[in-house]
Amino acid sequence: MRGDGIDECKKVQGTKNTACNRSTTCEVDKQEEWKKSYDELYKWWSSEGSKLPDNSFKSDKQRQMRELVDKLVAGKSAGAAGVTIANECITARNAVQKWFENTAIPLAEKVKNELVPMRKALVEKFNETKTKREDTKKKSEDNPKDDGLRREWESARDANIEAGRKVDEFDKTYGPDIEYNHDRVVRYWGSEKTNHDEPSKQAENRLAKCERVVKVEWDRLPF
Repeated sequence: MRGDGIDECKKVQGTKNTACNRSTTCEVDKQEEWKKSYDELYKWWSSEGSKLPDNSFKSDKQRQMRELVDKLVAGKSAGAAGVTIANECITARNAVQKWFENTAIPLAEKVKNELVPMRKALVEKFNETKTKREDTKKKSEDNPKDDGLRREWESARDANIEAGRKVDEFDKTYGPDIEYNHDRVVRYWGSEKTNHDEPSKQAENRLAKCERVVKVEWDRLPF
C-alpha cells in the first residue's frame, strides 16, 4: 500500500460503492396487505371453509391462500436480503467517514508539517545559490582573465543547477502546492460529510422498511 493513502481511500470508497449500489425490494404495504388478505382467508377457513365439501369454490380459496403464502415468503426473503444490504451500506458509509477523519486528515496534516519545511529549505538553497551564481558571474565577467573567479562562478553555477534539480525533483514527487492540497483534502472531507448525511438517512430508512417486512408473521397453511 502506498504511503499517501490513495490505495486505502480507493478501497473504502470502492467498498462503499459496492455495498450501496445494490437494489432492494422491501414493499411494506404489499407485505401487510398480503398478510391481511391471508388472515381473512385463514379466519374464513377456520370458521367454515374447512367444513365445506370439496368443490371448486373451496379449491379456489385454497389456491388463493397458497399464493398469498408464496408472496409472503418471497417478500420476507427479499426483506432479509434488504436488511443485510442496508446494514452493509450503512457500515461502509461510516467506514468512509471514519477513514477521512482518522486517517486522511491526520495524514494530510503530517504531510503538510513535514514537507512544507523541506520544500522551503530547498527553495531557500536554490535562491541562495542563484544569488551567488549571479554575483560570481558578474565578478568573472568584470575580470575575464582571472581563472580563480571563473572557477568560482562555474562552481556556483553547478551548485545552483543542482539546487534547482532538487526543487524540481521534489515538486515532481510531492507537488509544489502542498498547503493547497492539504486544505483541499480538509474541504473535501467537509463536503463529503455533508453529502454523506442524506444517503445515510436513506440507507437507514431502507433498513427500517426491510426490517418491517421481515417482522410480518402469519399462520401456517391449515391444510
